[in-house]
Parts: sequence; C-alpha cells; structure tokens
Amino acid sequence: MTKDCPSGQTCQISTGKCIDYADCSSQKPCPSGKSCLNGKCVKKGTCKTNQDCKHAEFCDVGKCVPIPLPGKGDWQIVVKDLDGHSFTGGCFRSNFHFEVSSYGWIVRYAGVSRSYGNLMVTTGTGSKWQCQNCTLQSGAQRPGSYQLVDMNIRHMLCGKGQAYAYGSFADNNPKPPATLYTKGQKGNWTPVKGVLGVNIGLTESNLFYTGTHWLVSILSNVYEIQEKAPNHLEINENNKRFYWKNSSKGSNTITRISSSAGIVFLEGYKWNFNGSKDIYPMVRYNVNNGTIPKGTKPEETPKYWPELSLPCGKDCSVLSILALDKQNFVLLTRTLMQPGMGTKLSSSKGFNLWHTKNGGKNWAIGYSKMITSGYIGAITGQILQVKGNKVLAVVGGKKEMKPASIGGSVGSLLESDNGGITFKNVTLSALRGDKNGLSRIPSLHSLHKSPNGELIYALGAGVVLQWALIP
Repeated sequence: MTKDCPSGQTCQISTGKCIDYADCSSQKPCPSGKSCLNGKCVKKGTCKTNQDCKHAEFCDVGKCVPIPLPGKGDWQIVVKDLDGHSFTGGCFRSNFHFEVSSYGWIVRYAGVSRSYGNLMVTTGTGSKWQCQNCTLQSGAQRPGSYQLVDMNIRHMLCGKGQAYAYGSFADNNPKPPATLYTKGQKGNWTPVKGVLGVNIGLTESNLFYTGTHWLVSILSNVYEIQEKAPNHLEINENNKRFYWKNSSKGSNTITRISSSAGIVFLEGYKWNFNGSKDIYPMVRYNVNNGTIPKGTKPEETPKYWPELSLPCGKDCSVLSILALDKQNFVLLTRTLMQPGMGTKLSSSKGFNLWHTKNGGKNWAIGYSKMITSGYIGAITGQILQVKGNKVLAVVGGKKEMKPASIGGSVGSLLESDNGGITFKNVTLSALRGDKNGLSRIPSLHSLHKSPNGELIYALGAGVVLQWALIP
C-alpha cells in the first residue's frame, strides 16, 4: 500500500513496488514545451527508444528526429563496399533497427588464409551504420570504411525477439565449425545449445520462423523445433511436420522454407530414378501456416503438403515463391545450362518470373532474362510483397558474377505494380547515393521488410540498398 512507501513514492499495485509519483499522465499533462515520458515531464523530443518518438521519427542520441527517408518508391545505396564484400543476411529487430551480416573474400596474411566480415547495425534512416561486437583483424589491408572482423557469418534471421546468425565468429586455422549463434536486444552473441548448434549442417534458408513456431528442414524431412530457451533449440523428433521416405523410385530434398499469406512453402528438388537420375524442381505447400493435425503419423504427413504444379521441368530450378493469397502465386526460377542438374551449384543461363491466378493450374511469364552465349554461375533471388499489388524481386548472387560472354553481372532489381503479372527493371541511374565504381545493378540475393512495411533493404554483392514506402 502507498502508506508503506517512503515520502514522495506510491505503491504500484501490479508489481507491489514503491515508485516515484508520476509527474504526468494522460489526465495530468505537462506544461508547455514539455512532454510526458515514462511519467516524467521532459523537454519535447527527448527519448530513450524509437517507441518514444512520433510516427516517421526515430530516437537519435536521446532526441526524436525526423526520418529523412528517400522519396516514395525510390531506391538508394546506403552501404557500399566493393572490395570483395558480400552482405549475406539480415533482420529487423524493430521498425528502424536493422542488423546485417557481411562476408568477404579469402585473404592471406602471414601465410594464413582467412575470410573476413562483420555485423553492421542501423537504428534509424540507414545513413549511419555501426559495427557491432567487432574485433579488428590485425595486419589486414582494407580500404573500406569500417572494420574487418575475423569471422564468417553466412546467414542471419530473426524470430521471437532474438537474432540468429549462422557461421563462425573466428576463422583462423584450423577453421572452426559453423555454429548457430543468438543474441537478444542486448548482450553478446552466444552459441546456441542443442542439436541445432553444430551438427545438422544448416544452410542459408532451412531454418525458418513462421511467426508462431520454428521449423527446420534436414534433407527430405521437416521438423518442429522445441525451444527450451532462446539459446537452446532442439529438434522435436516426435513432431515431424513433413516426412518423406526415399526409395529406389526417387527422393525429395528440401533446400528452403518460406512463408507468405499464411502458406508455408517447402522448396527444393526431387530425384526421379527412372534410369536417367534427372533432377526436377519441387514445391510443396501447406495452407495452415505449416501445421498438421496432432497425432499424424510421419508417413501420412505428405498429404498435408500437396505438390504444386510448376511451369518448368528439369530445365529449371526454383529460387523463390510468393503467395499473394491462396490462389495468386509469383514464382522465380532459373534456367539451367544442363537440364536435369538442378542443384544450387549448377550453372545457369538466365531466369524467369511467372505468375498464376488459379493455384498453379496455369502459369504465365511476367519477366524473362537470358544470355545468348557463355554461362552464369549458380544464382539466387527472392520475391517480396510490399503492400497490395506492389511486388519486388531481386536476382543475383552473394558474390559478383562474371559470365564468360558479357563480362558482367546477371544481377537484377525488379518492381511490379500489378501483383507480379509484369515487372520492370530498376536501372543504376535510378539509384540514389554513392554509385562510384558501379557500372550496373550489382548482384542481389535477398529482400527484408520492416514490421510496419515502410522500409525495405536489399542485400547483395558489395551493397545494401534501401527502399521506402512512405514519402
């Protein structure tokens, strides 16, 4: 009770603790020139976090300042490092707090081969970036604007308030095994305990958070993850979300899990052992956010993940799929130099963007790009819905690719205003920011959208691009 508290304090009923009397509240406004922050009257514009500021403002060293976003629909370069660096993964911790991991080419120092990279963070407009938890690599020569780190982070994602990074924070000889690390809003990166920590061979996209639960794919199977703690994830062997028993007739391999419009997709390829051992693209989907009835036997799980009819066969592989609703899908595929060899490492000669309005029964091409001679190495890409019919797509690689014939990059940045039916190219001249050293759109591989949908970051070879929905 309040009478039990010292003078000048009152009892907070919800916690049973004595707290200072509030200077202000919704019923007790502050005098002119001041605003109410955590029960205290402070100068207007004072803040501790972005949440203390108005819409379209962010907290910058204790003050709320306007977000100088680019014009509506403009792209701009916010980070550029063309010295062999690739930005490999990232995630939003809040609407304006974005973290990104980078990975560089192998260099030699004192006779030892090393790779290098760092973790960067911005908490506002994307114009100011800081290196987090970094240790300068001694002796490394680097012309860039921020620190080298003796590390190799290959992928990064967020879920349930935690950031997860896969790779290693030290890349010395002997090279340490790749590990899954995690970090909350504060504190340092720590290794994740459990089976997921080291020995399941995580790739770029086979660990996925649906918004309600974690899933992980291992070869032909998908498991729900049991979260014993933020830094302790275990595979739940008794809860297989998808199970496929490979046989002499064929097999399935799942390389990526994604989700949109409440549909979870399993993307990968299948082997048909019909004498030729050809590889075909495969997409399976679940319209219930990746859930299946409790008690389902493993061998019965495939019926809750029907296979999607695709517009191409062994001459292509799937890069990304997006659901606008349960019937309207947009699909990104790459065309293979050698049909029937559709794994991630096989060479490509171009890509196609497809769309369907009837759940895959009929597909039409909305955009296509091919080279006439030579070849392109393995490429990646992603499709993302911004809002309504606004859809973005990126294609490229995590390293700059140079086809033998044209000596350039297949990297493309594409926009659609009609739900993926058609796309238009964003050219280098349309980008704002520092374009020195760039002769074309760099290779890009992933898109990341803020929780409020107002900011998009595109990651790729040597650049981070930003796009804004609001003016």
